[in-house]
Amino acid sequence: MTSWCIIFFPRLSCLISLFDQQQVLNCYKILNRWFDKIKKKNLKIPNSFDMLILIKVMIILSNTDSSYAIGESMNFWYNNFELFSDEINEDSIWFVLRYLFNKLALHWNNNIRESFVILILYKFLPFLIDRRSSVVSQYILRM
Repeated sequence: MTSWCIIFFPRLSCLISLFDQQQVLNCYKILNRWFDKIKKKNLKIPNSFDMLILIKVMIILSNTDSSYAIGESMNFWYNNFELFSDEINEDSIWFVLRYLFNKLALHWNNNIRESFVILILYKFLPFLIDRRSSVVSQYILRM
């Protein structure tokens, strides 16, 4: 079974077979270059950005044995986490924790498990703690 994914961005279109490791890696290289330009300009990704497609790629990759491509997907997210809006990050975090946690936390490859734990500890938890503390602070200020 072949699974294809079309990723559209301004001036970029990737038609990739998600089971072809080289195509996935090349697409991530292109995406990394684009996101590096955004980072250098101190911009955020707009809310209209379709983060769901990157999560779908991660879901499909988590069902394959291509640990290198899964790792590249998590590295991409780790390196570009701050570029996404809080709403996109929060929705993405809860989706990943709900639907991909077992597959990634119990993955056969030790590097994937370690990368996932690092993503949770250094990106997900601090973000969620900050979001929660801001909600609690707002509640206290209203009292």
